[in-house]
Amino acid sequence: MVAALGDVPVSKRLEIMRQPEEWRGYARLSTILSGADAARLLQRAICLAPDTPALYHNLANNRVGRNGVSDVWSTRRRAVILEPGLSQCWSALGESEMAHGLPVAAATLYLRSVVSQGGDVRTRGRLAQALAAADQAEKSIAHGELAIREAAGDPVKAAAAWTTHIANLRKLDRQKEALATAFLALACETFDQGGELVLLALIREMSDETTVAKARRSLLMLRPADFRHLCDHSLDQMEDGHLVRSELILRRVRCIYPAYPTLYANMAVVSRRRGRGDIGVGYGRRAVCIDPKSATAWHNLGVAHRDISEIALSGRFHRRAAMLAPEDHRMVYDHAICALALGDFETGLVDYEARWSIDQVSSDRKAGTDASFALQMWRGEATRGRSVLVWGEQGLGDEIWGAGYALHFGRTADSVIECDARLVPLLRRSCLRGGIRIVPRTEPASKPALEANLQCAMGSLPLFLHRSGRRTAWPSPSKYLRPDRNRTDKLRRRYRALAGDRRVIGISWFTRKPIPERSYTAPLENWGALLQHKGLFFVSLQYGEIAKELHQARVRGVPEIYVDPEIDTENDIDGLAAQIAALDAIVSIANLTVPLANAVGTPAHVILRPSQYDWRYTQQQRESPWLPTARLYWPAKGESWSTVVARVAEALTSEIASDTYL
Repeated sequence: MVAALGDVPVSKRLEIMRQPEEWRGYARLSTILSGADAARLLQRAICLAPDTPALYHNLANNRVGRNGVSDVWSTRRRAVILEPGLSQCWSALGESEMAHGLPVAAATLYLRSVVSQGGDVRTRGRLAQALAAADQAEKSIAHGELAIREAAGDPVKAAAAWTTHIANLRKLDRQKEALATAFLALACETFDQGGELVLLALIREMSDETTVAKARRSLLMLRPADFRHLCDHSLDQMEDGHLVRSELILRRVRCIYPAYPTLYANMAVVSRRRGRGDIGVGYGRRAVCIDPKSATAWHNLGVAHRDISEIALSGRFHRRAAMLAPEDHRMVYDHAICALALGDFETGLVDYEARWSIDQVSSDRKAGTDASFALQMWRGEATRGRSVLVWGEQGLGDEIWGAGYALHFGRTADSVIECDARLVPLLRRSCLRGGIRIVPRTEPASKPALEANLQCAMGSLPLFLHRSGRRTAWPSPSKYLRPDRNRTDKLRRRYRALAGDRRVIGISWFTRKPIPERSYTAPLENWGALLQHKGLFFVSLQYGEIAKELHQARVRGVPEIYVDPEIDTENDIDGLAAQIAALDAIVSIANLTVPLANAVGTPAHVILRPSQYDWRYTQQQRESPWLPTARLYWPAKGESWSTVVARVAEALTSEIASDTYL
């Protein structure tokens, strides 16, 4: 105790020294200290005044987490025996019973607390929860409604009462009634911004975004000048594709509160989606001027610059956002994309690991908190005889690209490669070492995958192979897949017979991505400069339903493109690999045909768009270390698809004349 008293003000010590038999001095001193020191002071005070219930209540609170449950319980019980009206103790006893799964006993104690203090909103809410857990639905709802009436006029208590009541209704499996109650809460009460956001979050959990948008409209009818809800409403309109309507709402917000930084961030997004990237940059700059410490504002400015192909500036602003919010994995991930696209591979590959903590990466298998496998991650260390599961991630094109690193890794370690079932025949044929096991991705996972000791995602292999010294991360492998030789030879002979003395070129013009906004098309009507080339014969590599599109292109005067009836370009990836290997070259937008051409060693001419999201296509460069067989064609500012395709046609003409590359 001497040591403890040495840590407190002199006035408090003197109070005890002057009146050593006065319990109040010990009680006051216990509020300054904590832990065992405070407990000893309270016990001393109890010895001096054993009939003071507040001392037992404070001692019980002190013992929570330090002493056993029975000690805490008996101390609280002593307090309520001495003073039956001590409502806090009854409530705390109820919480203890709920923690032990005894809702009936807890409900009795909560009710005693409510009665003793004449009605407390939070305790009545806990009483309703206990009754719901005890399957006393009607009593639970009655007390929940009573708590709401008692909290009227206090925004904080009202929000707690309404949300507790809604939660109880959901536990009772009365979802429709819970949703209706949430709408009633928004209409009947004036909550603070936090309370309204909580209710909107509950509505989102119980329904869909359309219903959430309806709730926001209800709020706007009650408070039409609430600029925060107007901004959220504009985002709803944007997601529904009503870009003009969204922009009009944001202009209204600007009239109400022109210094609101989120307003300009949203206006930047709308402008970008309407194809007005330069205007979006202006709004983004306005947002960071208003709030230069906002990581979101800097991030949005970085995205705006990326959309107009100013990747260097985009990288600077994404780096600033990541520095301001290093715990925000979205900021770190977007900085990684810019760093990789600009050739800063050391920084980019490290930050790229943040992809597992965001929602922007679509993948059947995941690492991080939602890991698909309960295995230790391999991060470049020696395997020491342990087997490593390498699993494919993201899209099929990503798996084809990552397979180059996976197959190389398998040469020096006992590994299991889990991939899309369509890739299994091709990868098994391409193994240079028989110990590598290639298994299809299934649910549940196959036995070899579950028996591995370590795991690693394909997209993480470049970083960790580089760290381990087994292989440099760049340039990426090429010519690592071995298509069916007989099938390739058969296709080559057929195409040569059809083409005569012309070069055989495969083409692909659209892509479908898991995130819809990243899907895009380079329409065939823009390919005239290439397709009219007299020295080239074209074979379609395009997956999906293309018959109607090819017919419309022929009507517009586009020459016929050969579609091989023996190749299912969507499901028969082994056949597609053999087909690409049989060609002289391919011309494509950025889809899976490009990494597949790199994997079998066929030259690829890649037509890119200004805001190409895939970092493997190094910005504004003719070549990429990640796709060694590819030649990149970036559009200049304002350049159309037709102009870029014409540049590809010129390059092919030059290469045919000099007999190079093809």
